[in-house]
Parts: sequence; structure tokens; C-alpha cells
Amino acid sequence: MLTDAEQKGIEILNSGYYKDKARELLDLILETRDKLDGVMHPKMELMADLSQKRSNVSAIGLVHLKDKLFAYEYNALYPVMLNQVADPLTIDDNEKVVSAVNYDDQDSVLFFTESAR
Repeated sequence: MLTDAEQKGIEILNSGYYKDKARELLDLILETRDKLDGVMHPKMELMADLSQKRSNVSAIGLVHLKDKLFAYEYNALYPVMLNQVADPLTIDDNEKVVSAVNYDDQDSVLFFTESAR
């Protein structure tokens, strides 16, 4: 039944008539499918803006160590505290980080670099 309604909604949308109504119908169908499938869409909130520290930042991951959160990119580690980003720490001038993992028991973060491949 939802598939038929979706096809009709797409036909109406593509016809150029009643586009707003067709979009409403298609959104409602998607919402209904998500409910039936148990899909949850969590609300997201901006925690920190890394571009305040470096305009061309290209974060590749987050790592959690005890009660601290860090964002990292290819050569820098950004401590995130109370929704604020501290100045980046240089990981290595000659290496390019591709991944990281935390070791809470050793109170450390291990970085996997490109040259270690």
C-alpha cells in the first residue's frame, strides 16, 4: 500500500502539478516506513566547531579518553572541552594519521599512520 502511494506521489511530483502536496505525501510515506521499521532519527547538536581553530580543518575521527573527547585530523589533535575546542596539538610533522584508538587503562591514544601500512 505504501509502495503504491509512493509511486503515485512520485508521478505527481514529476508531473509538475501539486509539487508541494506531493512532497508532503512522500515525506509522510517515508516517516511511516521509518516508524514501521523502527528507524530512529536522533536529534543532533553541534558540539564544537573545529574551523574556529583552523579554517581548512579536515577531521577524520573522534576518540574518547576517560572523560575527555578529542577530534583528530591528519596531523593534529583537538581537545574538546565543554563544547569548546582547545588549540590543536601537533601529532607529528612528518606522519599522516589515518585512524586512532583510545587505551583508557594506559591513559593514552594510539594513532595509526599512513607509513605504518
